[in-house]
Amino acid sequence: MADLRPFPSVKVIIVPADQPHVAIMHLLTEGISTSGLLPFGAEWITEPMHWLRSPTSEVIEHQILKWRALDSRAPRPAPLRWFIAKPSDIPTDRTYRNAQVAHPTEAVVVHDLERARELHRDILRNERVERMLLLDYEWMAATRAKDQTAVDAVDAKKVELLDITNDPRIDAAQTIDDLKLVVLPPKE
Repeated sequence: MADLRPFPSVKVIIVPADQPHVAIMHLLTEGISTSGLLPFGAEWITEPMHWLRSPTSEVIEHQILKWRALDSRAPRPAPLRWFIAKPSDIPTDRTYRNAQVAHPTEAVVVHDLERARELHRDILRNERVERMLLLDYEWMAATRAKDQTAVDAVDAKKVELLDITNDPRIDAAQTIDDLKLVVLPPKE
């Protein structure tokens, strides 16, 4: 019986494009085909199961064109260039994925901190929505009860949640880890 374990031969292709962030492709260079079909640029090692292909310019550019042709709600970015990187050159945390850019001189992906700061503000805004709705209910109940102390307390909590996106630590952050320190206040 043939050995059907996956082959871990993957090349990471960084594709800076005409959009603010970078595209990252994973090109399989070795694999198994149970259908008997070969990927573009591949050749059989043990027919008809195991195949191998080199990450040549032709193969990589074919895969980029194939990816751009996939159906998508938004148009796929147009590649400006591409380069092969090591998996360790790609951030593993995808929280700030749309702030990832190709380093101008090295074959690595880095975060554009200005974009990451705006993404972090959006994350905080999304996280506070449910809590703001709950505070609206509390505010309405306190207003109906004509409890001004409770109304003022709810207003203070709402202001604290609204002000989180203006926290000076966001603009002062020098790393993604610095940004992650700015979180919503704990629930009471």
